Amino acid sequence: MTRLARDLKGDPRFKRPCFPAGALQQVFPPRPIPHRPAAGLQPQGSPTPFLSKKKEDGQGKIDVLEYRFKSTPPEYSPGMGGDGRNALPRRRLEMKRFVVGWVVAALVVLTAGPILGAEKYPTKPVTLIVPWGAGGMTDVTARLMAEKFKVELGQPVLVVNKPGANGAIGLRYALSQKADGYNVVVGPMTDAMAGPYFLGGDPFDFKDLSFVGGYMPQQRVLFTAADKPFKTFPEFIDYAKKHPGQLSAGSGGAQWALEVVKSIAVKNGLKMKYVMFKSGGEASTAILGNHVDLCETGTGTPAFQAARDGKLVMLVNLGSGTVPYFPQVKNLEELGYPFSAVVEYGFTVRAGTPEEIRRKLEDTLKKVLNDPEVKSKMEGMGLTPRFIDGKQYGEVVTRAVKSVPELIKYSKKAEE
Repeated sequence: MTRLARDLKGDPRFKRPCFPAGALQQVFPPRPIPHRPAAGLQPQGSPTPFLSKKKEDGQGKIDVLEYRFKSTPPEYSPGMGGDGRNALPRRRLEMKRFVVGWVVAALVVLTAGPILGAEKYPTKPVTLIVPWGAGGMTDVTARLMAEKFKVELGQPVLVVNKPGANGAIGLRYALSQKADGYNVVVGPMTDAMAGPYFLGGDPFDFKDLSFVGGYMPQQRVLFTAADKPFKTFPEFIDYAKKHPGQLSAGSGGAQWALEVVKSIAVKNGLKMKYVMFKSGGEASTAILGNHVDLCETGTGTPAFQAARDGKLVMLVNLGSGTVPYFPQVKNLEELGYPFSAVVEYGFTVRAGTPEEIRRKLEDTLKKVLNDPEVKSKMEGMGLTPRFIDGKQYGEVVTRAVKSVPELIKYSKKAEE
């Protein structure tokens, strides 16, 4: 503070003027504008001056003070209508009714939406996601059925291959799409769901899936070339014991079946090399080209057809059933081995897909499998078309996957 300011601060001539409370109102009294209450209603309480907006008085705009009441009885307030009824609560009630009406309408639309969507489904192309490579039985059967699905659904049905990680890549992709029935996973979910256990990844949650239905169990078969020094399963075991580390065994994209091959090695004390291919088609090319000594693929693959032609030798059935056209080939259960391959093909969608859409896909799958042309082509390839509903298919996959940890623990000894 400057010296001049300090000197002026104590000078009484420079003190700020102060007016007593109400002095201005006495000098400039407000001009009251009386209210016009409804008949029979009298305003109560102490009036308080209130500055309203500027009004015309014939000579220009002036500020007008009017009286409002501090305490207003519930029978009368500035928000009342001319008939004495309170307009504000009535407006609030109308607003509440308006909001409630919109909420009810929205709920009706949300509830009816899936049902109406299911009746119209599909309104655009449906994609069948194959989590394995081209040429394998998943790819071949998906393309075979896609043509019939197109006729039944009245929309184009596309087949898209997304191979890798024993089906995990394609399955994760499908789970990242909308649960609207337009992306359907096709293939052995027994393998896809078990894949993360074999590869050390995070397992899938069954709650994320909704099973449509199964269409084919498949026997996995161990082949060798016709020019190999062993022609039977016992001869193979004997040769592998005498030549540790010299034989290579491949798999047609089924990690489960490859682990079963490893379990054979564990029980018999064999040392072999193992190769995983993307599909049964790729594995068939490898065994036919002598790039591996042994190879497992499913029935119906080019390797299976080559065995029917005498170009390959079928050593053993890695499953628990009977191989079409080769009833004499024994399975591992018959030979007393602790594990066998369980491969069940089917259709699966993301959980949350409307039940009406899932059921429509299930019914369509059943119709397609009963089509004489489809059955004839599948049986001609050495496949076994068989329909089971979504509930049964889910039970098969769940039961099979639960046995995987024990198989992994056992087959790891083959790598020691």
